Amino acid sequence: MKMKIKYIYVFFVCFLFNHVQCNAQTDIVTPKKKQIFQVGETMIISWNKLSYASQYYVQVSTNNNFTELIINTTTTQTSFSTILSHAGNLFVRVRSYNDINWSESIDISVIDFNSVIGLKAWFSADSMINTIDNNVNSWTNIKDNSIVASQAAVNRRPYLENVCRLNNRPVLTFTGNNYLDLNIPINSTNFSIYMIRNLRAGDPIVQYVLGSSPNA
Repeated sequence: MKMKIKYIYVFFVCFLFNHVQCNAQTDIVTPKKKQIFQVGETMIISWNKLSYASQYYVQVSTNNNFTELIINTTTTQTSFSTILSHAGNLFVRVRSYNDINWSESIDISVIDFNSVIGLKAWFSADSMINTIDNNVNSWTNIKDNSIVASQAAVNRRPYLENVCRLNNRPVLTFTGNNYLDLNIPINSTNFSIYMIRNLRAGDPIVQYVLGSSPNA
């Protein structure tokens, strides 16, 4: 009778341990939600390591139901890289071989900048930014990598931060005395600039984001 109880106890412990493993979930570290890529760019998919996982499934789909897969592979690493060749919205998810639950689905956008007629520059706060202590010293144009906005003076550099009111998305903060200079001027007599700004009530200052003067 004692032997039967012992075996039942061991079986219960093993069953509980396996059950916990099978309901664990992998968390994607990169890419970030709503991140923007360009066609031809390398996307690195990375995730947290699970101690018991021997390999991981990686899927990328053109829909959020993952019925139209463009990547469906396995790896023993905690990252996977791929060159993006198609424009549009993509969805990414990962799970370990041992688990039944997938990670949260991450949606990204892939843009073919060469197909956008008249587009001269695209600066995105989640791409091609170099910082020192979150102060932006250079910001590269995604459309044309030869055009770089930079600031040599430390006290003139904008600040890169994630804003919770914008779904924790990265933004550049300009305080009124900082700005970035373009190494190559964007010359055009007819153009449009699209940007998101937060204006302070009663503040008459309109700030240059890209230019040669902090205020106007």
